[in-house]
Amino acid sequence: MNSDDLSGMDFIRYLLNTLQPSIDEIDPIFEHDRQIERIGSAPTLDVAVQNFKNSSPEIQSYKFVFSSETGTVPGFAVNKKFSKTAAVRSLFPTEKVFVIDTKTLAEMSEGESIFRIDYSISLDNQALSYLAPFFEEKASKVPDDMAEVFQFISRPEVFVDPKPYMNENLHNLDSNEKIEKIRNKLRAYEILRTLDIKSLKRDKVIQSTLSPKSLETRTHKLVASMFKKRKNTKAVEWMAFKYLITYCQLLKMIIIQLKSPRRSNKNKIIEFLEFCHNDLKALSFREISLAKKYFDLGQKFKFFDKIQKKRGEIFQAINGMVWDLYHIRQLEEDLVLVSKGQIRYFFPAILTFDQGLNEVMDLYPLKSIAFGKQLNKTVPFYNGNFINEIADNDPANIEEIGFFFEKEQIAFRDKNRKMEKKHLQNLALSLQADLESIAQIRRPSTLSNWYISKQK
Repeated sequence: MNSDDLSGMDFIRYLLNTLQPSIDEIDPIFEHDRQIERIGSAPTLDVAVQNFKNSSPEIQSYKFVFSSETGTVPGFAVNKKFSKTAAVRSLFPTEKVFVIDTKTLAEMSEGESIFRIDYSISLDNQALSYLAPFFEEKASKVPDDMAEVFQFISRPEVFVDPKPYMNENLHNLDSNEKIEKIRNKLRAYEILRTLDIKSLKRDKVIQSTLSPKSLETRTHKLVASMFKKRKNTKAVEWMAFKYLITYCQLLKMIIIQLKSPRRSNKNKIIEFLEFCHNDLKALSFREISLAKKYFDLGQKFKFFDKIQKKRGEIFQAINGMVWDLYHIRQLEEDLVLVSKGQIRYFFPAILTFDQGLNEVMDLYPLKSIAFGKQLNKTVPFYNGNFINEIADNDPANIEEIGFFFEKEQIAFRDKNRKMEKKHLQNLALSLQADLESIAQIRRPSTLSNWYISKQK
């Protein structure tokens, strides 16, 4: 069970939100999930705290973070809009969060809880590419809207990282020409992190406070870290798996829409669920919600506005869309990977200029998220009734869609999921061929299949 594979939680959500059974009707195998569900989807924070206190010792070793109007301010990792298209996006829709864990609750019972947090704002690929040209000349004049972004990032208490850009470009380390482009982008990032604020505010001129030698040293370390990560076989295979799962889902929903745009949305979503159930052996709430919105709006959905038959760049657009969704998942994973040591909580966010990505993050707002060492993954909970929303609150649709959340179907996915991973490469290649036929466009040979080749 993780953010891409929520089969156990799927069943509990379906039971609690749709069938509303008594406790005795829930199979004991789902007791662990049910306790997490009771906390993460509690109607109020008070109820969530009480359910946490009444849970098993194992559940009390986890941490829960809730979107809230009261509580902790997660540094600068909060939603912020700039005057143009740029925006900082957090996992949560509110400016504050409420945290639940054993240590914090114990401290609160004594009066107040004071603890250390950390945060970072990742620059997505588009953001870094959009900002980088301003650094190509030492005395670049910056327009007012860009100066606003630069002044925010250059504040000493604002922490940003280039991780999305670095992840997206691991496959480009085979080419000396592309390595030089990567180096230039990462040099721009280092200038961004060390901006001469006085020159920026006074003259709107971009320059670093570092010496040229120091700037090159820091840039070299970032490039070296990319080579090191690329040599980490397990890390690359895990990235490839996450990429391909999302890639396959996007390809399938696009195939369904382009093949029969006038078909009923109910039949489209059923076909997509059948694909996730039979071919991927996993259901993902975010991608299912994304497919539903796409089937409802078609090209009017900004995220899919470049997806058209006979459009030459359709596969390039899909690659970018996969990475957008990948980075949202990464924000969730970062809660687990970095919350350690003296830092009790780490709050990630992303800076983007992509309106489509903003739409996707608004699509299914996060209510809460659970994570811990034993889980070693995140379990997100979203606002709203998932089954009813994708079924348009139609009782007949709810019953038909509910089939995929029945205990037997979950058991089927759990039993066969590991076996299916090794077939992910062939599935992706097959879907690519199907889309080529339907969209009447050839996938460019220059577009890398690196992540497909790395999945074992």
